Amino acid sequence: MGLSWREQALHCLLIADPQAKALAVRALDSAQGVSGAEQHLAEPPGLPGRPARPELVVPALLKPRPVHTLPGRVALLHAVAHIEFNAIKTVYN
Repeated sequence: MGLSWREQALHCLLIADPQAKALAVRALDSAQGVSGAEQHLAEPPGLPGRPARPELVVPALLKPRPVHTLPGRVALLHAVAHIEFNAIKTVYN
């Protein structure tokens, strides 16, 4: 017996490499009709999978992205999402 849809989804969340994660999630699309909602499966530690060391960039080397532009708003929302994600992880870990 193969992995359930939910087990496959949890496996995808644990993948650290962004491109491999995207490919694995796309592969789940073919199994979307299968429901894992009725199962109980403990979530494994380490969700979501992330690269071991994200690339650190000196802020002074980045080009400015004013918030009145679309790229600037995207960057701002992305930064806020990271801040909130880390705040939630701090509270629940």
